[in-house]
Amino acid sequence: MRVHLYDIENQIDNNLLEESQELIKNTQEYDITRIEPEYYHCIARQPEYHVEIKLNDDGLAIPKCHCAVFKKQKYCKHAIAALLLLRDFVQRGRKVKKRTNKDTLDEVLRKLSVTELKSFLSEYAMSHSGLRAEILSNYLYRTKRPDYHSLFNDVAPLDKFGQIRLNRNNIKTVRAISSSLLRRTQELLKEKALPEAFLILEAVLVHLHRIWMKTTQFQDQLNTELKLTYRLFEALCLQPMAPRLQQRAINLALEICSRDGYHIPAGSKPLIQITEEFILEEKLKKEAFAIAEKKSITDPVNRTRWTALLIHWKRMWSLKTNISKILKENEKMIPDVIRDLFHAGQYDDVLVAISAIEKQKYDAGVLKNMLLSGMRAAHLTGAKDSVVSFAYELALHHLDQDSWEMLHEIDRPKAKRVLDSVEDLYTPGSDEAADKLLLYSWRISGGYEQIISRLKAIGIIDHVMEFDYYLKDAFPNELATLYAEHIVNIRETYGGVMARQKLNNIFSHLKSIGMTDPVAAKLKKMESQGKGVESSSNHTIKGFVFDLDGVIVDTAVHHFQSWKKILKELGADITEEDDHHTRGAGRMESLEYLLNQYNIKLTGEEKLHWAAKKNDVYVDAINSISPADLLPGALDFLDASRAAGLSLALGSASKNARAVLSKLDVADRFDAILDGNDAKASKPDPEIFIKACAALGLQPHEVVVFEDAPKGVQAALSAGCKAVGIGEDNNLSAAHIVIKGLHASNPAQIIEQLS
Repeated sequence: MRVHLYDIENQIDNNLLEESQELIKNTQEYDITRIEPEYYHCIARQPEYHVEIKLNDDGLAIPKCHCAVFKKQKYCKHAIAALLLLRDFVQRGRKVKKRTNKDTLDEVLRKLSVTELKSFLSEYAMSHSGLRAEILSNYLYRTKRPDYHSLFNDVAPLDKFGQIRLNRNNIKTVRAISSSLLRRTQELLKEKALPEAFLILEAVLVHLHRIWMKTTQFQDQLNTELKLTYRLFEALCLQPMAPRLQQRAINLALEICSRDGYHIPAGSKPLIQITEEFILEEKLKKEAFAIAEKKSITDPVNRTRWTALLIHWKRMWSLKTNISKILKENEKMIPDVIRDLFHAGQYDDVLVAISAIEKQKYDAGVLKNMLLSGMRAAHLTGAKDSVVSFAYELALHHLDQDSWEMLHEIDRPKAKRVLDSVEDLYTPGSDEAADKLLLYSWRISGGYEQIISRLKAIGIIDHVMEFDYYLKDAFPNELATLYAEHIVNIRETYGGVMARQKLNNIFSHLKSIGMTDPVAAKLKKMESQGKGVESSSNHTIKGFVFDLDGVIVDTAVHHFQSWKKILKELGADITEEDDHHTRGAGRMESLEYLLNQYNIKLTGEEKLHWAAKKNDVYVDAINSISPADLLPGALDFLDASRAAGLSLALGSASKNARAVLSKLDVADRFDAILDGNDAKASKPDPEIFIKACAALGLQPHEVVVFEDAPKGVQAALSAGCKAVGIGEDNNLSAAHIVIKGLHASNPAQIIEQLS
């Protein structure tokens, strides 16, 4: 059993401490005898107990009791009681000695030259605490066996209750003494006087931590001296030290780090990590590991650091311990641990941490970041097989372009296998990330034929413009056809000034890559064959598809209020600006946006819980909806559309759309109702509108979509439909036409304008 005499309360279990204090109260007679300079005997009667104590210069006490409990457990209430009595005995002895120190101090001051004294007074006479600190510390420098522990115990003594009573002047003195001693330590380190430097650092570390834990009001002030002490201790441990001094450094680190409430200054390593190079014995390794393991659970502020240290020691020391249990208990912070290990340059530890995690417990985005750290760490350590493994998983499951490029450099057959798998898994246009991975990767690997084939299937001209420079020589005819068809489609869809505006960029781009003539020739050929000049009857509008929220009924406000309530419970206040981003989006997509916007971290299960809770709040809010809540003109517009012989469908991201239509009493106006349950992808993906057209048995160019959200307008255009924006022009500029609401127009006017 090892205990620091002046910090017993922070090292002993509270129950045992209370028993020991009760024992002292009941002790009728006791005697403390100093056998040798470092050895004391505490003999008590009524009740009887006998404790032998070794007390080192640094205040570390090693008691030995003769009772059966101590022999079995290596600690007992007799030993703790004896330590408390010894502390009182030593402190009372020092108080007596303080009266005789004056002559000795005078002798020391007389040794100062006039020049030294003038310099000393001019620098410190303005501050009583600074003056006292410098006198005391200079006195200690000039003694053969300086007792730095006594110095701190004198300026910050413990009372009979084990507490420290400090005011502002006292704490100034403590800080001034610490600063003075640390300046001396810097000089000693330069002189390579390591044992003397260690004596000072040992006292400063022990007592600053003791004072820091017992005086919460001064903790911020003491951090400055603590940080400097840690830096000097690390500088000391980097020097070639004698084995005995190394062992003292280890003992000091283990003793301080094992205390409850141990504080690590910001930007510093734990003391036991600083001394890890000296920890060679298996017993010491296990002791250090046990301390870090306990701290990883009981120290919430530094949990990430302790977990990272455990991973580091598990790899470095090859201990037979089950670290997966620790990682499981701290699984939420493992991404932060991996990030910290990577930034600290401990790349081997990053690989150990990732190999121990359960990947299925993390969201795709979080897992991707961890795997990226693993891939980079493996690359920096030269672990080729690990690089290939990480890059393959990132490219295939997370569609990461950089990872595929790294895989392409190291293992081309596997890189090709990734592209083949992604091509099979994702149909053209179904996932933008998959399309980009395939197109860019094929460009790097020379798969130009695959690029042109994919571009044709996707049918998005922006993608064509990104890759046409690489394709124009090998596939000029195919490119010209793609551009000509797009130009014809714009002319037929928009016409007039709007068409010219949309085509300006395309013609400028064609000119820059030298394809103006081939595209013009293709257009001329299409016109001569009668393509692109079909009669208006072939483009007659035959159906309308309506979004629900903001078009037929204003449930968007209920969605916003529901999200506001949910995010409030998660600690965030959302704004009207957030409403624009979530309007028209699916439930999980909206939740992901809000979590990212307000930097809220949730697990996959927690996200599902809060999304379901939001839906419950929303459903409660819309239970009171009735036909009176229809937006102005909505019912008349639906009835007029039916009278005109148009097919009508609902295409909404809301999974509650059918229930809302029933409450509005308009469900019978629709030939098809598609909601969030009918589409896997949310807007701006066109899936919902493509399926709505199919449900009506119409081609997309025969259908008009009414939307109030920019994402919805984008989805309608991507599906090949015409789009009518409901709301403000500045938010819906991509739509063919924009109206204030269904009350502001009628089906005949809409068809006339679009034709």
